Amino acid sequence: MTQVPPHEHNNEESSTIDEIKYKKRSIITVCGGINWDMISVAHRLPISGETFFSKSFTMCPGGKGANAAIALHRMSHVRPAEKDDTKAPENMFEKEGLNEIEVLMIGSVGTDDFGTEMKASLKRHWINVDGVCIQEGATSAVAVTWVESKSGENRILVYPGANHLLKAEAFVDDKSFGTERPDLVVSQLELNRETVEQLITTAKKANIDTLLNPSPAHYLDDHVYEGLTHLILNESEAAILTGRQIEELEAGFDDWNIITDDFLDLGVQYVVVTLGDKGAFFSEQKGKGEYAAAEKVDIDSIVDTSGAGYVLPNFDVPYPYVSALNSCFSQILKAALFWVYG
Repeated sequence: MTQVPPHEHNNEESSTIDEIKYKKRSIITVCGGINWDMISVAHRLPISGETFFSKSFTMCPGGKGANAAIALHRMSHVRPAEKDDTKAPENMFEKEGLNEIEVLMIGSVGTDDFGTEMKASLKRHWINVDGVCIQEGATSAVAVTWVESKSGENRILVYPGANHLLKAEAFVDDKSFGTERPDLVVSQLELNRETVEQLITTAKKANIDTLLNPSPAHYLDDHVYEGLTHLILNESEAAILTGRQIEELEAGFDDWNIITDDFLDLGVQYVVVTLGDKGAFFSEQKGKGEYAAAEKVDIDSIVDTSGAGYVLPNFDVPYPYVSALNSCFSQILKAALFWVYG
């Protein structure tokens, strides 16, 4: 099986936030899943053994990694056009004399038609696909999603396919992150756990900032959290990773500082727990977390909540890496909540 090709390494020292605006551009590398999505919408979800007709069926490129990459690019451009448009997307920071943001995708797809289209789709959305490899003889990852039209709630079943053929040994040094040193490495858990642990460890050793959205959630070694720059997760993921009952947190937890403090104790710098329509809770200092409320929306206007959970983390990422606005983290998060949920 082919792996992500090695890249030449730029020995440039890690930039501080104030230095980044003087660079020609910032680079964000996303290491994550690339899936083909199959989405069925019905008035309600079937129970065990039940069969009925859905209202609609759609197929499209997706995956937590690929969607994150596109969200990052769109957030950093005024007009995030596709490449078949006549006009390229405009850099939203250009008027401030700041740098362009380039997004590099690292992942793998199969030799099927799905893989061909998913890689082409990323290119159409201005994502650098130099790190997307084709796994010979493999099947691309597929995600089957059921959406309940009344509430917008969803259930997702994923076949990992080529995603799980991207191995930890592909990330033993920081050359794996691209020909130029990235300012940030973003990942989720659609790749093998060992692969994600390795790539985060490698990025931290190279003094590259890291962001982990641990979805789908499963156990991670404690050393992964030590020095992790950003951890953004939802209620159920927080429960799984802290050994608590999901029902306890979803019913309405009294003090989310208890949860965020657990991760801060492990060495995470910034922790965000997304709370659905209640907004989010974020903390960078033990016992001093804050709530950021989500804008209220008409439930009848909700189309589909799938994707909001892993797009949100990437809407508040570009700002710290362009040094533009001198905004505090709470303002950034509130803006992200407005764009994703409002």
